[in-house]
Amino acid sequence: MTDVVNDVKTEDTSRFKFKLITTLKDRVFHFAADELDDCLTWSQTIMAAIYQKNGGTNSSEDLGIRKSDKEGFIKFENGGGRKYFVSISDSRLCYFHNRDDYLLNSPIHEIMMELASVKNASVGKNRLQLSTHYGHFILSFENATECQQWKMAMEEAIAEGLADDSVLEKVYENESNKICADCEAEEPHWASINLGIVVCKNCAGIHRMFDVAISKIRSLRMDTRVWTPSLIELMKAIGNANANSFWESDLLPEQKIDKDSSTEQRKHFIQNKYRHKRHCQLHQAHQDVDILNQELLKSAGSDNVLDTMAIVFSGADVLYHLPGHEDTAYVIAKRAGERLQVEFLYQNFGDESTSASEDDGRLREDVRHQGYLLKTGPNFKGFDKRWCILEHGALTYYDAEKHQVFNSTTAKDSIERKSIYCLRTTVMEKQPAAFEISTSKNNQRIYLFAADNERERIFWLQALSKLICPVVVMDHVGMMEFSLAGNFYMKDSVAEEWRKTWVMLNGRNFFYLTKETKLESVDLRKASSIKHQSSETGCSKCTEVGYHFVVNAPGRALYIQADLSRDTEKLRNIIENAIKGSGITLEDQQLTSDNVPVIVDRCINYITNNGLRTRGIYRESATNSRVQLLLQELRNDPRSVRLEEYTDHEVANALKRFFRGLTASVFTQDYKEWIKTSVISDLNNKLAWYGYLLDQMPEINYSTLKKLVLHLRKIGQYTADNAMTVENLATCFAPSLLIPDENEPRMNIQTSLPCQLSILMDIITHHDNLFRLDQEKSIEDKMEEAEKKINEIQSSPRISKTLMSSDSLLIPISMFDISAQCEMVTVTSRNTASEVIDYFLSKRKVSQRQINIHEILFKGQLERPLHWTNPVYEDVCRWGDWSEDVRKGVCLCLKPTELIEKIASYYDPSKYLLSDLKCSEKKSFKKYTFDFKQSKFSCYKDSKASNCLWCFNAEDMIIYLGVDPRRSSIPSKYGFTFIIRGEKPAKKESGYFGRSVCFPSQNDLYTWVAALLMAKYPEGLVPV
Repeated sequence: MTDVVNDVKTEDTSRFKFKLITTLKDRVFHFAADELDDCLTWSQTIMAAIYQKNGGTNSSEDLGIRKSDKEGFIKFENGGGRKYFVSISDSRLCYFHNRDDYLLNSPIHEIMMELASVKNASVGKNRLQLSTHYGHFILSFENATECQQWKMAMEEAIAEGLADDSVLEKVYENESNKICADCEAEEPHWASINLGIVVCKNCAGIHRMFDVAISKIRSLRMDTRVWTPSLIELMKAIGNANANSFWESDLLPEQKIDKDSSTEQRKHFIQNKYRHKRHCQLHQAHQDVDILNQELLKSAGSDNVLDTMAIVFSGADVLYHLPGHEDTAYVIAKRAGERLQVEFLYQNFGDESTSASEDDGRLREDVRHQGYLLKTGPNFKGFDKRWCILEHGALTYYDAEKHQVFNSTTAKDSIERKSIYCLRTTVMEKQPAAFEISTSKNNQRIYLFAADNERERIFWLQALSKLICPVVVMDHVGMMEFSLAGNFYMKDSVAEEWRKTWVMLNGRNFFYLTKETKLESVDLRKASSIKHQSSETGCSKCTEVGYHFVVNAPGRALYIQADLSRDTEKLRNIIENAIKGSGITLEDQQLTSDNVPVIVDRCINYITNNGLRTRGIYRESATNSRVQLLLQELRNDPRSVRLEEYTDHEVANALKRFFRGLTASVFTQDYKEWIKTSVISDLNNKLAWYGYLLDQMPEINYSTLKKLVLHLRKIGQYTADNAMTVENLATCFAPSLLIPDENEPRMNIQTSLPCQLSILMDIITHHDNLFRLDQEKSIEDKMEEAEKKINEIQSSPRISKTLMSSDSLLIPISMFDISAQCEMVTVTSRNTASEVIDYFLSKRKVSQRQINIHEILFKGQLERPLHWTNPVYEDVCRWGDWSEDVRKGVCLCLKPTELIEKIASYYDPSKYLLSDLKCSEKKSFKKYTFDFKQSKFSCYKDSKASNCLWCFNAEDMIIYLGVDPRRSSIPSKYGFTFIIRGEKPAKKESGYFGRSVCFPSQNDLYTWVAALLMAKYPEGLVPV
């Protein structure tokens, strides 16, 4: 027999087991007793016999009962509130069902504490949160003392597991620090960093009960990020001997506690010593605070930190400054370059920037980092090695080697937190991990540093960003990588006030802090443009007067400006590159709001509008140089390319070549799975697998494939004209969409071509089922219906006189005044309001660009500013549906954007709209209750009604400012009239135009109209 191992679980009431390990061919015998006592008796007796045989003793430790550093019952809040017996031994924490299991060494679970962390729980008193890599435990205790004792024991176990004594050894260079400052216990490894003393864990537990203004306890073995060279030097300079010469000046020997003193004795002694100051030798001026404060200012500029310690702990105000001056002791010490004075005053809240807000101060205190960096001078020529320390709200760098820094008080320079504007990565030929710090120092100097590698650069940038960012985002920026970050000025619309906010750029994701202090993200791939704006309308709060720029993002327009013009320009360049950037994967492209690459979207829309009937579309080739030129233009800036300058076949070939040039398959890397699925004989089973594979696709791949498949299905409907069958289309696109893995044998690739065709043909044929279009009407179907309606309107005799062709209209447009001379403008079915404006202004040679098209009715009594994306052709065609008295006075007029800008300024997404308003559906007005939420405009009989009379989506409403003048008893001149897209209009002469709603004031009118229009046009009302 060699060993006995208990296998007892208290919840197992039927068998109580133990294992007997022997040397007989390494056999293990399993035994079980009916009673727990029998099991314990047998196992302990056998264990005792084994030890007796080997000359040992049968002590409790020999019998498997280990001596613990800390043990007792703890309530686990997230374990049903049940109490478990917990034991801490060395660097292990074990918890048991009860103490009997502990005696049997049969734990429920064992935690290696070097992989754990412990902190006070965020909810409730006397609770700790013990965190591991796989979960969190919320531990509850009876009182604060017990809670602190267990926290100390856990931190001891963590320190034991990590076993980092590098800081401890340095602090022990002061011999007096090798014994506890309070009880003289040997080898203490806890420190009060503001008192400058080293204490044992038992005394540290008492210090932990103090407010941090009295004593701030840190571990010399764990809190390594706290221990900067300055703080280590301070602990050596003060030390236990010097500290006790002040704190225990008149202490009698019999009053001193020792290492065996009880917790109550320690508590009484330590409170008298530090809180009540019963035994200290106060400064001679302690009774006159004014003199004491002035002595502090004198001492701060010297190298005698012990004098400063005595003055501060005698009652001086660490934030004191002379009347008319702003220099505190901390500022004076910093200016004098006295590192130890700065450290001592900082630890005792002498820095006003950390004292202004308690939470701010404590969080900023933890922002520390140190290490070697390369640095250039102001001329950016040549890098020199510098030892850099980030502490006390500043980045300080030294010329000395690391081992000399601890004894050096002379810094080369220091960059204060308040002087830093922004941080930016930069790439240099010989220093790929370089970064810049833009500051207000020395005529807005830029400091250029370089780290050894990318990982080290990330650490420095994260630490620096935490130093300067708003407190609410410190946790976010401390975990994010970025290429630029800093405090900039911003507003979300032209009518808002500029505000200072935090911005970050990570790849093509732009982050900014909103007015509601939330970190908002903008996908720059979906931003449509970025433009300069005049300095005349810029932010007056900036340090320098300069231009700003506007990013037109989905649902918002972001106006941005930096304190310095150079930082504005750098951010604009980075964002512009992110917006216009185009790579060789789908993820690298500019995207529409539907997550489709703009290149794909524009080409498909062009072919849909122009090439559905073009013979051999996608099959016939085009001039290679023209196709290559178009593709290059699309890759440079797809939103600005004029596709009208190219033929249908050139656009079609550019789209095919785009897909062919991607490095990754649109069908993702599940190539073999797609091929395997294509040969399944059962159609339902095959489609089910296709659906599964489609669901696994990344969102961009899925949206792109869906857009293309619906387009190809549309092309296939015009086979009689274009001679392109589904099989022809699959042949054109399948090899470009289904790209095999690089390691796929060439022979397999050739044999899989029929499978590729089969896959794409199946998806085109069964697109309704695979893309779930039976649950929603496809955009293509809506376009088809619109096209049919336009064709019907075109054949109407009422507007036939204006038709130049089946695809264009000759429309009169006046400028600024409806009675002014009109310009005849040709408008095709593809022209937007923005394009019509550009054409009109270029023809008139007008430089003014802030212009919008307005649709005017009833000689100006009804007016609708057309959104810049509106298809003007469709808007004009709608006139044919109206009654003669409405249609005869309608016209288009170009006007300044003042009205739409004013409406946009009233937009408030946080405001819930609910009002009693007057409304007319026919002749007279009646009072109803209206609300607008979730993009729905609803009408109720009154405020108590639960069922609405009618409800319309904002996107279906065509809104005119003003009220149909033929209505009687109009209650207010402030109102809007709306018609519903697709609703059959009144044809009779007596029919009224739409529904009219009146408001008590212009402010109310603009607030409601702004909300309705922004819901309809999330890209914004004013073009950037």
